[in-house]
Amino acid sequence: MRGYAKSGMAEIAEKADVSVGTLYNYFACKADLALAILADDRTIVAELENAAAMAADMPALERLLRFVEADVFHGSTELDCSVWAEIEAAALVNPVMRAQLEQMNVEIRSNLCGLLRSFQEDGALRPDMPVAAAADLLHLIGRAHYLRHVTDDVDAGAVSQSIRQQVAIVYAGLAASPVAQASDAAR
Repeated sequence: MRGYAKSGMAEIAEKADVSVGTLYNYFACKADLALAILADDRTIVAELENAAAMAADMPALERLLRFVEADVFHGSTELDCSVWAEIEAAALVNPVMRAQLEQMNVEIRSNLCGLLRSFQEDGALRPDMPVAAAADLLHLIGRAHYLRHVTDDVDAGAVSQSIRQQVAIVYAGLAASPVAQASDAAR
């Protein structure tokens, strides 16, 4: 295949080993196909995120790491990274795809807020921690690593290690007691 931008429905149908008519029965255009891929991926990632959030037998940091990594790596294990990179690029010029990606990002941030609130309720995070700001920061870490993973030739292990380091740093700041933060600021 020549990539999303250069491939037509006929080439996609041939690669998928279906007739062009069959492909058009399900998808009116390439953008509809990409939207279906995004929707399917979001459903699977939401299940992985939920599993990470519900794993009460794991420490909070590990649950948070699994949550962030679920969004970064799931799709790239199912499809070639170049497909995701091209879907991201197509979303820049297709308002419907861009809106769906933004809705997915809103859902991820909302789910992160819920996970962080549960950590607060369990006493793992400071009660005064700004949940929405922390969720935005963690989501941006995941999003940046996702884009790096699908657009650069970067080993998944290196990306995972970087995610783990950055999320651990953020988590340490969120879990620190206000007294410890005040003494750190005084130094």
